[in-house]
Amino acid sequence: MYAPHPGLVHYEMAAAGMIVVTNEYDYRDKEYFAVRSKNFIATQPTIHDLALALKTGAARANDFKGRLEHAYKPAVTSWEEVFSDSFVLGLLKRIGI
Repeated sequence: MYAPHPGLVHYEMAAAGMIVVTNEYDYRDKEYFAVRSKNFIATQPTIHDLALALKTGAARANDFKGRLEHAYKPAVTSWEEVFSDSFVLGLLKRIGI
């Protein structure tokens, strides 16, 4: 998927312990994804690089223990954390409500 972001599905897949191949874009390079989860394989969106990334992903597919160890763990995991009282009050204040 060539996009400014890999999409939520990709993050959910990495959180579930799946290997995810995605493209690099702007500041979302290999390092950006590597610090989030080793289950991300970020690459340049060329046929050659995508083929290598898919080959790497396929080779790691049966490493269930490693995939679970490196599952993406988001800092925020609930709607209560995302939309905390302070966040909602600040938002309402900014929009004049």
